[in-house]
Amino acid sequence: MGWKLFGYYRYWFYWTLACLPMGFIGYYINKRNYLSILIVLPMFIELILLGIEYINSAIQTFTHHLLSGISCFAIIIVVTLCLFDKLKYKLITFGLCIIAIILILVLGMNKANLKFETYRILDSNEYALSGEVYVTGFAGTDEVYVEVIKGEKTYSVKLTGYIGAEYEFTITDENDNEYSFEYHYDEEGKTVLLKEN
Repeated sequence: MGWKLFGYYRYWFYWTLACLPMGFIGYYINKRNYLSILIVLPMFIELILLGIEYINSAIQTFTHHLLSGISCFAIIIVVTLCLFDKLKYKLITFGLCIIAIILILVLGMNKANLKFETYRILDSNEYALSGEVYVTGFAGTDEVYVEVIKGEKTYSVKLTGYIGAEYEFTITDENDNEYSFEYHYDEEGKTVLLKEN
């Protein structure tokens, strides 16, 4: 990245300042009482959400992320057992985590964490594409991305994402033909909808 790397220093500085209050939070965690439960609970809920996401991924493509999912719940158990001395605080913490898991599963709060993957053929009569085709204008990650695959006579696009989220992307070919699309998972039809913007 060259000198562009220094562009991150501003954000690192902000996060460093944001970490300073964590010293006080750490002090109160060591009180090992109800306040400690209140402090660790949001972190445990985030671990539960991640754990459910990873387990879902493992179910869809076994054993992908299986250990990651197990680790999330193992962290909750180990931290709770090591942090609290009294049994009642341990039981309260485990009880609240179990309630959180049930609510997340029942209310469908984890829908955005369910990943989908599908392919769509781009009709050559509808889209004038030639040569290499590039994906542009898509803010994806390692987990969510769009890929255009060139076949002998057609192009297919590989779509990934999470249920509950909508995505937009643009493809451009060697002749600067450009098309913009959006896609999301249609829960009613149980399929991925792709349409041109």
